[in-house]
Amino acid sequence: MADHPATDIAADVTARSKGAMLYATFKAAKAAYDQATYGAETRSESVPDAVADPLHNAMFEAERAFLHAPIDELYDLQCKLEVFRNEDGHDLKDAATIVDVLYRDVERISARLSREAAERADQGGRS
Repeated sequence: MADHPATDIAADVTARSKGAMLYATFKAAKAAYDQATYGAETRSESVPDAVADPLHNAMFEAERAFLHAPIDELYDLQCKLEVFRNEDGHDLKDAATIVDVLYRDVERISARLSREAAERADQGGRS
């Protein structure tokens, strides 16, 4: 039997980045919300607001924390763009702010990758 999706994600996350931890937190919150709400729908049941609301709020807050956090890794940027796209980030009230955060992430990652490439080229020239 396969592990729970949140467990699989958490197993893949290391201390390598804050972005990875925020992404794992979002995925776990989303899995909990989806399991409670969609699982009930497939059984033709309704989920009480007292259960659904806290799960939805936790998912929303985790999504916001991830989308607004500055990240430094290319994989984290890919995950952030995936969340923005899949969760209809363009419909959020602060979508423009999130796009600005994404742009700064791209600038930061691009600058780091350029520095690293220049350092490798410089080291290769000294050999």
